[in-house]
Amino acid sequence: MTGRFPSSQPMRAPPLQKPSNSKSPPRPTKFAPDFSVTPSSEFFASQIQVQLNAEDVFNVYLNATKRKSSAESDPPNKSAKFAVPGLDADPNALLVIIFLHGAGFSALSWAPLVKCLGESLFNAHFVAMDLRGHGMTRTQSEDNFNFDLLSTDVCDVYEALVQFGHLPAGEDNNTKLFLVGHSMGGALAAYIGANCQQRLPNLGATCIIDVVEGSAIDALSGMKNVLRSRPKSFKSEQQAVEWSVRSGYIKRRDSAKVSMIGQIIPLSSPLAANQASEAENCDAGIKGSLDALQEVDDDDCEQVYDEKNEPSPTVKDSIASPAKQHNTPTQTKPVAGLNGTSPESDVNYPRCVLVDPDNPIGLNKTSEDSESFTWRIDLFKTEKFWQSWFTGLTSNYLAFPGPKLLILAGVDRLDKDLTVAQMQGKFQMLVLPKAGHAIQEDVPDKVADALATFVQRNKLAPTNDSTFSRTTAGC
Repeated sequence: MTGRFPSSQPMRAPPLQKPSNSKSPPRPTKFAPDFSVTPSSEFFASQIQVQLNAEDVFNVYLNATKRKSSAESDPPNKSAKFAVPGLDADPNALLVIIFLHGAGFSALSWAPLVKCLGESLFNAHFVAMDLRGHGMTRTQSEDNFNFDLLSTDVCDVYEALVQFGHLPAGEDNNTKLFLVGHSMGGALAAYIGANCQQRLPNLGATCIIDVVEGSAIDALSGMKNVLRSRPKSFKSEQQAVEWSVRSGYIKRRDSAKVSMIGQIIPLSSPLAANQASEAENCDAGIKGSLDALQEVDDDDCEQVYDEKNEPSPTVKDSIASPAKQHNTPTQTKPVAGLNGTSPESDVNYPRCVLVDPDNPIGLNKTSEDSESFTWRIDLFKTEKFWQSWFTGLTSNYLAFPGPKLLILAGVDRLDKDLTVAQMQGKFQMLVLPKAGHAIQEDVPDKVADALATFVQRNKLAPTNDSTFSRTTAGC
């Protein structure tokens, strides 16, 4: 019997796979960073033109926090938010914080900080003004930056805002004034604290940000090179914002989107005709130009914190449309129209004009796509004032008898005299090493925590303990 085995199929090699013509799946598309301008109305409740006389008109942004109610005086879980017994201020205490920007910056440099700080304080009023020669302020003497004149400007604007009810009056010692200044504005705040206490008797505290006398004077020798490294013009507002972020001038994109528009003006503006000296000092191939910048990803423009698109608290005055004018029976002179209109024949000074946010003036106007921009101020023309700004800064700062706070971006910025004074407990100091020179724009949340802690420690105003983290003075 012959056995048969089933025939086995021959082993075959697996078919060769044809090379695919399809490429690897494309990488997800990255959206380009948004460098569009953010309007100031998202940070400030109102914009006011303070007209001191026929020639001098100062641009001011105002905001205010809500009043502390009896229901908010004793939070149910207060101990969980690091509240310290005995640090509660008088619930009826009012605080006015005046922010003074640095040279070349504008009042909008404080916009991100105001938004953060507004969540932490009760009964507070915020005032950010464009100093002489900056932003939307227009004065007869645009190139005079003597501190005697600048301090007079600050006092005059503050008194006018109080006179017309935009700020509370310092009656019965119930309203305190707090000066916060950055760079040149910090030196100005120290000067006012030492020399203007008669005009500002309710001045309760000062804070200077990233400026000390020794290191500031040492840095003046290289200031011209810094200015020459900047682009002399921008093709659009968005390009100015993009340059500020990618060059590291302002590290936080959301801050640059609101603050850069206050530092530039259209080339068609009459003020731009006076910028020839800066243009002559800037070559086409400067290292700060946009063409020399390396490409960066959206991750390089990472946000310091996640902003909430919530409307800012409003102040007592509502925004009028058209602009609401307040007059007082004082001096009478003609004044030039804010929008280039003909002068009015019978105007009283000082006066305050509320600007309609739907019909902004000056730099807030939407420009044409083809409009180019240049810097609002020619900083080369301020060179003769540089030495005087910072000479005597330490003595002015320490001369003010009230509470003082110094915020720095690095301990290397602290000179010998301030080091000794700090060790003697004459002021409080905080170092935020991850920030650049514009600390209030790079890390507004950390600066807001520092200011809220300082306000709480010195009982300047009631604080909302659930919205900020208390900081410890020192490094």
